[in-house]
Amino acid sequence: MAKQIVCGKLYASWCHFCKDLKSPWDKLILILNKEMPMACVVKDIPIGDEEDEQKRNTMLDELTTQLKANQKISVQNGYPTIFKLDDHNNVVYHEGERTLDNLYQFFTGRPFKHPGQNLIVSPGEKVLPRIAKKKTQRGNKKRKTWKKRPKTRRARKPRKF
Repeated sequence: MAKQIVCGKLYASWCHFCKDLKSPWDKLILILNKEMPMACVVKDIPIGDEEDEQKRNTMLDELTTQLKANQKISVQNGYPTIFKLDDHNNVVYHEGERTLDNLYQFFTGRPFKHPGQNLIVSPGEKVLPRIAKKKTQRGNKKRKTWKKRPKTRRARKPRKF
């Protein structure tokens, strides 16, 4: 049986960095749950939406107790704060880029292998999917593209008075 991955995200709904992270985070969780069913525990905590400092600390204390972490879980360098628990229940915070590749490598310890490709991508390297050529109504013929002529200044005709 694969080891259990305990990961979490402390975020605020008003934070634009958190909004940018939503898509890669959701994809990552789907991939982890598909690869390791029942071995991934995910905690999304909207800690930044709580205005009362005491309630925020209570939420973090409850999360630390619930996950049985050795250290107190806290917000590191603002939102979003991404963390995991290592094999000894120590809290490890993610400090790199918040891309799907880097997050996958942070949680699993191995590079992300993109589906449908036979290559392994190192962190930060972007792989673009192949784009299918658009077919015209007449088949695979290329569409004509008209080039714009460069604008040239014409000499003005002298005025007659």
